[in-house]
Amino acid sequence: MKHLKLFENYYDDREKQKKFIDEQTGVEIDVDGETITWEDLRGKYRGDIVNFYGDFYDVNLALYHLHDVQGYWENGGEIYRIIWLDDISEFKKEELGFHWVSDPNDCESIVFSLGPNDLTVHKKDENGKLLRDKNGQWIFDHVVRNTKKPYMITAYTPPHNVRIPFDYFNNLNEMEIYVKEENKLKFKEIEKY
Repeated sequence: MKHLKLFENYYDDREKQKKFIDEQTGVEIDVDGETITWEDLRGKYRGDIVNFYGDFYDVNLALYHLHDVQGYWENGGEIYRIIWLDDISEFKKEELGFHWVSDPNDCESIVFSLGPNDLTVHKKDENGKLLRDKNGQWIFDHVVRNTKKPYMITAYTPPHNVRIPFDYFNNLNEMEIYVKEENKLKFKEIEKY
């Protein structure tokens, strides 16, 4: 009987959550002039949300991260990144990178997924710029064996220096924050992960 009551409570709460989501309108996220409305979420992004979470009504999980991005847009804050080095002496403060996360705990999944696995190397043009295909996806050149060690960088980004990753809804598992201008970041620390 106890389990039946737990299920009834879950079902009632889930129905309230669905009703709340169905009644939402207007702009939900506004970052760097890019807006995501509830109509966008129910329309053009619905399939991506369902494919990743299994149910559109778990959209709040996708929005949780987007609200983080919006918070960084408005207020700035500490961000985190994993890099792979043979030795800490290879680290260059002036090359902090553009792809970050808002929660240091997300670094664990990055290390786990890339760990001692093979890494793909992005294809670059003659000027060293990363290349994308006509759909905006990275072009990969080759694969190398990762023998480097992970290090976590902590930096501060000022307000108005982030944007929503262009492929956010295609990669909901990444929880990524994209930095607009790397030179505006303020390095705080690096530590072996």
